[in-house]
Parts: sequence; C-alpha cells; structure tokens
Amino acid sequence: MTEVYSAEHVGDRQVNPGALHPASTRLRWINLLSMLLLLWFLTTQSHAQNSASFESTIREGNILLRQLNLPDTGEFTFLEQQIYRGEAVNAQQQLETIITQIETLHDRYDENLITPLTLLGDAYVAQNNFDQALDYYDRARHTARVSYGLFDVRQLPVVYREADVFRKMGDLASSGQREEYAFEVMAKSAEATDPQLLSATMRLGKFYLETFNYLSARALFNQALAYHDNNDSGYSPEAIPALHGVALSHRLERFPPIYINSAESSRLSGPSPGLNNRDLEGQYATFNSFPKGEKALQRIVEIRRRQDPQDLPATLGAILDLADWHLLFGREKTAHTLYTHVYEEMSAAEADPGTFFGQPKLLHFPVPPNPRPPAEKASSDPSTGIVTLGFNVTPGGRIRKLKTLESRPPDLMEFRVRRSMRVAIFRPMLVDAEPIMATDQSYTHEFAYFPTPAQALALDLLDAENKANEAMGDDDLTGEDNTQADNQPATEEVNQDVSPSTSEALRSPDKLTTAPPANDLEYDSTTNLSRTQPEE
Repeated sequence: MTEVYSAEHVGDRQVNPGALHPASTRLRWINLLSMLLLLWFLTTQSHAQNSASFESTIREGNILLRQLNLPDTGEFTFLEQQIYRGEAVNAQQQLETIITQIETLHDRYDENLITPLTLLGDAYVAQNNFDQALDYYDRARHTARVSYGLFDVRQLPVVYREADVFRKMGDLASSGQREEYAFEVMAKSAEATDPQLLSATMRLGKFYLETFNYLSARALFNQALAYHDNNDSGYSPEAIPALHGVALSHRLERFPPIYINSAESSRLSGPSPGLNNRDLEGQYATFNSFPKGEKALQRIVEIRRRQDPQDLPATLGAILDLADWHLLFGREKTAHTLYTHVYEEMSAAEADPGTFFGQPKLLHFPVPPNPRPPAEKASSDPSTGIVTLGFNVTPGGRIRKLKTLESRPPDLMEFRVRRSMRVAIFRPMLVDAEPIMATDQSYTHEFAYFPTPAQALALDLLDAENKANEAMGDDDLTGEDNTQADNQPATEEVNQDVSPSTSEALRSPDKLTTAPPANDLEYDSTTNLSRTQPEE
C-alpha cells in the first residue's frame, strides 16, 4: 500500500516528502529535522553567500523569517501599538530579543536593525528614559547612514525623533541642530517640487517660531508659499499653515510672548540652512510689516470662503484672527467691525457668541522673567509664588484700574507682573454685538523662585503650623461634640494669618501658561480669567 503525504514547506521552497522514500513516519520526521538543521547550518556558516537572499527574507517577512522567531512587518506594527498603549516594558523586552537575533545572524550595522532600534528608542521615551532612547536613536541613525548613505532621507524619521526628545529635555540647541540637519538632508535629496521638501520646510519654520527666530521662520514660510503658488495650490486649504506662519512671524516680531529689552534677545543665533543672503535681507527689509501679515490673514479668509461646502466655524475663526490682528496693531474701529460681524453670524447660525465674546480673551501678555536664583540656593527645590491682579478691560482691549489683589512672597514679582500687565491686550467682551467695558477681572501669575533663608524659615514654620492644626482637627473628630465647638475660635484665629484671596488661590489657583505648545501655532494666547467680587 502506497503511503500518501501532503506537501510541506521547508525553508522557502516546497518539498514532497514522498520523494524522500521514508520507511516510516518516524523516519520521515527524522529526515525532515535533518534538513532543517542543515539549512540552519548553511545559513549561519555561509553568510557571505546567502546574505542578500536572507536579508530580503527578513524584509518580506516570509516563512523562514518566522521560523527564526523574527517579527514580520505586522509584528512590528503590533509592537509599535503596544508601546503607545502603555505596554512599553513588554515591547522593550521583545525588541531587545529581536535585535540580539539579527546581530547574531548578521552584524551590528545590518539595515534590518533600523526599525527595531528605532522602536526600542520609542519604548524608552514612553518610559521617560530619554538618555537611553537617544542612545538607540543614535545607533539607528548611524546604521541608516552606513546602509543607505550619508544624505539618504530614510534616516529622517530617526533624526526627527532625536529632535523631539531633545526638546522634551529642554535642550533647544541640540534639538535645533537635528531639525536643521534634517532640513539639509531633505534639501539635498529632494527636488524643488517634492512635497516632502515642503513638509521639511514647514517643520523647520514652526521650530523657528517656537524658539522666536521669526526672521528665518518667515523666510521658510515664504518658500512654502512659493511652492504652493508654483503648483496652483496657493488658494487651497493646504496653503493655510504657511500663511499662518507668515502672519505669526510678524506678530511675534512686534509682540514677543516674553518680556524682553531688545529684539535681539528673542532670536536664536544659530544657522539658517537653505536660506541665502537675499532671503534674510528681504526679511530685514520688511521689518515689522503690518500689511504683510494682514494680507496673509485676508488670504486665509478668502480660502475659507471659497471652500464648497463652506465650513462656517473655520471661516468665522479666520475672520476673528484678522480682527485680533487689527486690534493688536491699534486699528480698533476695523477690529470692532469684524467682531460685530462674527457675533451676528454666530447668532444667525444659532451658535453661542459667548464662546468668543463672553469674557475678555488675552491676546498678548509678555511673560516676565522669574527671579534669579541666589548664588547659594536655600533649598534644592524651588517654591511657587503667585501674583494676582485685578483690573477692568476697555472696549479697546486695554487695561484700566490695575490693582494688586495678592503678592506672595510680598514685593518679589509684583512690579514685573504689573509692568507686563500694563502692556497686555485683550479681545474685548461683547454684549448684543457691541464691545463693552468688562469690570472686575482678575489674572493670576505663578512663578518659580528659590526662597532666601528667611523666606524658607517662614515657609517651614507655616507648614508646621498647618500640619499641627490638621492634627488637632483630627483629634477633635474623635472627641465629644462640644470639644470641636470649643476649638473653633482657635482654628479661625489661625486662619486669620491667611487672607481669603490667598486661601482661594491655594485651593484652585489659575495657572499661567508660560510657553506655547510644541506643535501648536494658534493665534490666541491662553489665559485664565475669573470674575472677582467688586471692592466695597
């Protein structure tokens, strides 16, 4: 009786076990195992002859790759998802095993290591181990350069990851070097009409804006607009980010987000790759140009209106940005006309105009610098101080009747915060489509400082007193009812040392955002406004 066998896969080819003439099932499995061992031996011992085919096998993720316990593309996708689901430790362990296996079969600079090394860096970033992440990113980038060339664009995903990690670490200089290097690589590798070059140009421009290097940022955004104009997309929604960038570069030039004494202190001194002298000279020639920014914002409004169907919220948001621009540069009448138009359009669409106009919206507040730390710090950790100001906001968005509601520690930052608030500009409050005076507004600024020995001692005494009072209150809860009543005056006497406004600030202080988000180029600055009780 003839024994029938089904075809099976061995390595990357099909073998008919019937051709092996097995005497029994046991002999068939022995022969099959022998062939597998022979294939493994030839693969590992003849690396020079089989390298190309085996590397292709890893890339394609075929059966032999799975037999060697190396992940295919789908498994890398799973590991990537695992990292961002909060399971970075598990993904890290698997990736380390994968890297070890690839190094055993090849070498430390095999191109198949790029993806797992990059993902392993991602896993360490998810665990906030930035130094270790940078080590693996550096190795992945070096491997990509060895495998593909010094200026190959396939290294850029790793380079951008390095830039993001340096930014998280607060090392803007190193982050800028990576951003500029990535732009240089793309500029050398891509054609002028390549959309990838547009993406790299926009990214570097946004980085320059975030670091207040507005002249170089403007030149890059103008390059992006030239790309759109040459490709008949100058009035498409894709051109809006570049137009926003141009307008914001002019706004930052006139209204920097931090309090500075000179324009030079708000700019980076680093290089601007891809920009020639004509580019920069053109930016200096349009120094603080109101019409350039206005035209960019008007063009955004036109783009929004041309959309079919029209996105009404986006259109009104573009008009609101244009109105804020006019208000910032002192054209109150034009700004009020545009504010009224947006208010009426929202009312006609049965939307709530209070979303934009229910309270004054802070448009410009130059953040004052924190106090300088002493030569010998009184403590290893800084403390948090607050300054709370009260004021009215005029229909023109300016401050009136400025007063200090609280300053803790006294006199440390009050002058600086008041100085910044005097030049602050708000979007006015509107009622029935008309700008009005908004009274009894408040603003709280938080800052870090290193207490002097006297301040540190006072803080320690206050903390000890508060803890003692809390312990006393816990003991009272276990006693008789009249005991708690007897202790009530003492508790009130202790609380007299802290003003009502201080107690309220300690419970839920309004926080000041001192820097814009890394990847957010919104026009409207964030603020925390709250109603306060009028003075009696």
